[in-house]
Amino acid sequence: MALLVFTKGDSGPDYRVYQWTGATNGGTPDTFTAVKVDRTPWSITLQATGTFGASAAVALHGSVDGVNFAPLGDLLGTAISLTAAGMASAREAVLFIKPVLASGNGSTDIAVSLLMRYITK
Repeated sequence: MALLVFTKGDSGPDYRVYQWTGATNGGTPDTFTAVKVDRTPWSITLQATGTFGASAAVALHGSVDGVNFAPLGDLLGTAISLTAAGMASAREAVLFIKPVLASGNGSTDIAVSLLMRYITK
């Protein structure tokens, strides 16, 4: 199990991209550092790519205190859980946000990106 630290990807005045690479599960899933949201995003999009292996899933969790995290829902209110490469949008406003890797196997190798778009004045 490793702690994966995000890197800041592309950014502009109305968006930011955060990336985590090399998420694996060799018995215990890797964990991700949380992004502290510095201003309220207009939209949040999670993207996961790579090899999911047996029963891997990437969820998106959020927190208002940075300690107690809970699953975030998509635009219909269903908890976000990608079981294959894809994207999902979250609806909740939180101060801290991070991906969570569940299950998987020795072949799991996933990259996760998070896009936050902001309203500019």
